[in-house]
Amino acid sequence: MTINYVNFGFNSDDRDDEFYFTPGKPAAIQKPTTVDQTLKPNASGSSFVSMDVDNGLLPVRFEFSNHWRHYVSPSEVGRELLTAYRHAVNRHLSQFKQSDYDQSSLTYPHAHFIPHRQRLILLLEAETWTQYCKIRDGLFNLTDYTVTGYSIVDDEPVVIISGDKEAIRSIRVWPQWQGCTDPYAIEGEILACTAKIRASQLKFAIHGDWSQYSDEQLSELKDRHQYRLIESRS
Repeated sequence: MTINYVNFGFNSDDRDDEFYFTPGKPAAIQKPTTVDQTLKPNASGSSFVSMDVDNGLLPVRFEFSNHWRHYVSPSEVGRELLTAYRHAVNRHLSQFKQSDYDQSSLTYPHAHFIPHRQRLILLLEAETWTQYCKIRDGLFNLTDYTVTGYSIVDDEPVVIISGDKEAIRSIRVWPQWQGCTDPYAIEGEILACTAKIRASQLKFAIHGDWSQYSDEQLSELKDRHQYRLIESRS
């Protein structure tokens, strides 16, 4: 049997549009009204679930409303989860930009947080052309992924998450899955998916002290370093 997934994750996001927006205060818990499926989620996030994300912009903690099983229909699960995720990402990015951190020693788990100067240094610390290309691709190229949770019904996964290097773009949940009304089951499936995504993410870390160089000098050094690595292949 082929499962007919209902996707409220906007799997065909227009990436030319701004994906994130400034979050407002969470809406009060209330019974949702019927919404056209083409509309984007409310900027205040889901009324029935909230989540926290890590520095890789992946969910790590969920908090479900007691009203979840009563007011969220199985066909709305994907929409609610993606709405909560987008709100969590907005909040996390806002908090990160306002926080103080030591850029010289920070380990970067996500390209969102890497300033231009640190990108140059990461490339300068590549020891081979292969390593240089891997870091460059990790910094600048979008790579799509699709992962599934652990639960399978009739040889088909009940939860599918799709996205790219920047963020999760789609959360699809089979409406006939009994776990749609069980917050613990939903959380387990989402965390199983994000564990797979996290394991595949490239981690960025600066090892040397480059404070004596200006940004312009680092840019020149990077160009020369790139040329030397290319030459070393022959």
